[in-house]
Amino acid sequence: MSSAVRSTNMDRYIRDFLKQNLDGIVVQLGCGLETTFYRNDNGKTVWYEIYLPDVITYRKSILGESERDKCIACYAFSEDWIKK
Repeated sequence: MSSAVRSTNMDRYIRDFLKQNLDGIVVQLGCGLETTFYRNDNGKTVWYEIYLPDVITYRKSILGESERDKCIACYAFSEDWIKK
């Protein structure tokens, strides 16, 4: 239940942000297998999904990747993902 409530709250914050920033950028650190992009996509925003290499490989095999939903295999606490 708490996971569903957290996702609902985050979705609300993201939608509010995207209403004010139509072509904003969303960076989701520690994305795992979250489907936040699919629930909140406004058709313009570019999303960067950051997570561990093995998880990103699995994520891409299940959810795919698009021009606006980019998966980056990197440690969130590293600065490497910023460079990519």
